[in-house]
Amino acid sequence: MERSSKAATRYGVRDNCRSNLAGYTLRAFSIIPRIKRPKILDMGCGTGVPALTLLGACDGTVCAVDPDGPALEWFKAKIWTLGFGARITVLHGSLFETPLADGPFDIVLAEGLLNAVDFEKGLAALTQYCKKTGT
Repeated sequence: MERSSKAATRYGVRDNCRSNLAGYTLRAFSIIPRIKRPKILDMGCGTGVPALTLLGACDGTVCAVDPDGPALEWFKAKIWTLGFGARITVLHGSLFETPLADGPFDIVLAEGLLNAVDFEKGLAALTQYCKKTGT
């Protein structure tokens, strides 16, 4: 893991920004029909704040994918510290290049991802991972 103070500052800032939005993630999660032990895909997970927020709110599992290797290392360190290690799979990859054997998923989370990729192509790629009854 990139442990320099520069990296800690960079990823700490990302975590703080995402933490400020966690209430919106929880609000969206609270208005969908309740799913027992949901399988959640967090595509473009970054440092993992939304995934960890959802794991704290449910008994599900998360498959988290991002192309930023150092951000994933930061995320992995938090996973074990918070005790979620058995409930998260973290993959280094991207929306268009990473086949996911864990799918289909009940919930597909992509906070901010569609702003970084072509919206229509990104949405089409994400829907392939959603269960027909998923959100």
